[in-house]
Amino acid sequence: MGNMNVLFTSIGRRNYMIPFFRESFSGKLFASNSIAQTSGMFEADQAFVSPPIKSSAYIPFLLDLCQTHQIQLIVPLFDMDLSVLSKEKEQFQKIGTHIIVSDTETIENCFDKLAYSGFSNLKTIQIPKTYTSLEDANKAIQTGLLKFPVIVKPRWGTGSIATSVVENLDSLTNTFNHLNAQLGESFLQDPVPSNQKNQMLIQQMAIGQEYGIDIVNDLEGNFFTALAKRKLAMRAGETDMAEIVENEQLQKVAKEIASHTKHIGMLDADFIITNEGEVFLIDLNPRFGGGYPFSHLSGLNVPELYKKWLNNEQPSPADLTIAYGAVIAKGISLHKQK
Repeated sequence: MGNMNVLFTSIGRRNYMIPFFRESFSGKLFASNSIAQTSGMFEADQAFVSPPIKSSAYIPFLLDLCQTHQIQLIVPLFDMDLSVLSKEKEQFQKIGTHIIVSDTETIENCFDKLAYSGFSNLKTIQIPKTYTSLEDANKAIQTGLLKFPVIVKPRWGTGSIATSVVENLDSLTNTFNHLNAQLGESFLQDPVPSNQKNQMLIQQMAIGQEYGIDIVNDLEGNFFTALAKRKLAMRAGETDMAEIVENEQLQKVAKEIASHTKHIGMLDADFIITNEGEVFLIDLNPRFGGGYPFSHLSGLNVPELYKKWLNNEQPSPADLTIAYGAVIAKGISLHKQK
């Protein structure tokens, strides 16, 4: 059933997802986005400007789109989309459309960086010391529990937006107040509107090598495989260059995270390994992340896995040929509107 039609919601600049899926799916590949002028919209067979995700018209728009164009599969690509679509999965299933998205609780726990403390009972990882107020952070600094440099960042954040590293008390106070005010004017306050308190976090900065791991579960939430990348260059919270690595320690981390979250499909996770070998969890995104192109080009073809699972086929991790040691970099390409 590789001829199924696929819709990518909130595609933005992730134009590369279209050719990746075209390798496995012979049906039409559609894209939607609330802004028309994005490269992902240019790449799709047909593109549609959607209402904003928060709009009451958003879900009816997608349902109509799926029925009109016989779309069998939705792949959401943006954080704000995930929890909205997760809550409406049954509506889409009734019209024959499958959404690859985790359950709402898993999504909200991945969005909420304060909820990462729930991972502290896992054997393979640690969580940086985290505080939700200036008062508590200052007390921890005075007693030596928290040391500079520290990171100030949104509790619900994406793409390193409103995130800053600070080196002293004066900078901590000014940065915390400034970013907290900035956050109130951004979309980052939207993921969990029921809890508007403690929106900013102050966190011990973990020093070491940063890694991204694509953790792949099957469509029932069972661990399938994982691929680790050593980050060599970053830009605006996304990886620009990475090396594909085979790391037994990170494989154990991935399996434990997968078993804990029971996420569906892809989960993009970031970790830092210190010089002492400690593994700190930094970020979780239950979707295709900006580092997925590195994984795909190295041999981890997730669209092909999705196709097989949707056809009730059982792929094996042994079937994957991964180019360990490959160094891959993103470039700039041009896309002409069709």
